[in-house]
Amino acid sequence: MGQIIDVSGVKVHYEDVGSGPTVVMVHGFGQSSYVWREMLDRLPQWRIIAPDLKGLGRSDKPDDGRYGLFDQAGFVSAFIDAMQLSSFALVGHSFGGAIAIQLALRLNDGLRKRVRGLALMDSAAFPQRLPWWLKLFCTPILGELAVGIAPPRLGAYLALKLSYANKSAATWQVASAYAAATRMPGGRRALLATARQMVPPDIDGLVDEYGRIDIPALIIWGRNDPTVPLHVGESLQDALPQARLEVIDRCGHCPQEERPEQTASLLRGFLSKL
Repeated sequence: MGQIIDVSGVKVHYEDVGSGPTVVMVHGFGQSSYVWREMLDRLPQWRIIAPDLKGLGRSDKPDDGRYGLFDQAGFVSAFIDAMQLSSFALVGHSFGGAIAIQLALRLNDGLRKRVRGLALMDSAAFPQRLPWWLKLFCTPILGELAVGIAPPRLGAYLALKLSYANKSAATWQVASAYAAATRMPGGRRALLATARQMVPPDIDGLVDEYGRIDIPALIIWGRNDPTVPLHVGESLQDALPQARLEVIDRCGHCPQEERPEQTASLLRGFLSKL
């Protein structure tokens, strides 16, 4: 069912499952902690903490206009402090991967080494061509029309079909789980704000900082990802000093949902060595 914690006046929904070394999992755009459901039982030796980002999932959706990369990274950092986590591994998917990279830079600055390891799945990280549906969200008026007119469940289902290579994993049940957030008060507004603020204007300068993340890093990528292409993962492997890239065949943008056992096996091997 999940739990709720207040972070700077915003109620954050999160999952907290298992015991052992802590792993914080950060989901991507349009998703929630639900994206990690297949990982929870497959990682029994770790304590998995998975928050819903501000504005997404079952977390609050304040009308404060602060939904960009740095806003979300600061918010997750405040969540980590509220949870009193001093040492943990980070796992990030898609936009959540970009957030996890920023968290690693913030929380391992100087003598502080709170992040023991970093696992990134099909992570946003470099300048790239945006998928057409994200461009639509970012277009004034058209974005409002797309979010306001299309039934949320149908929109979520089509997004899953576009993102997955393993089409059988894109079910109406999964679509319903993701669409629930859009139906909540402020859900559509928060979704559009997040889409329009995801890519910071100074992204080239951010890339120059990646070399400072000198901790063990596992990069997991779907070979057939249409949203964040494999060459982004290859560039991440080159940019992070201790990175290893693992590519999953017949897999699109969401390895943890499309190929859960293979993804969990890679995570188990990585986390057990931290």
